[in-house]
Amino acid sequence: MNKLKGLLYISFLLVILPAVYAQPGGGGDPGGGQPVPIGGIWVLLAIGGAFGIKRFLDIRNRNKQQ
Repeated sequence: MNKLKGLLYISFLLVILPAVYAQPGGGGDPGGGQPVPIGGIWVLLAIGGAFGIKRFLDIRNRNKQQ
């Protein structure tokens, strides 16, 4: 089951990351023009933070049950 989860995570990242990097850049005047899209590193940091919070809550709930 863990191998399946890992395969799903990797396939999800392989599909999402090219889409994130394919967004147009927002060069030029910083005060105007098109807004810069969220960069791929910020998406990865957000996902990592969400996993960290979930793991923390799981461990805390497991300790409360014991």
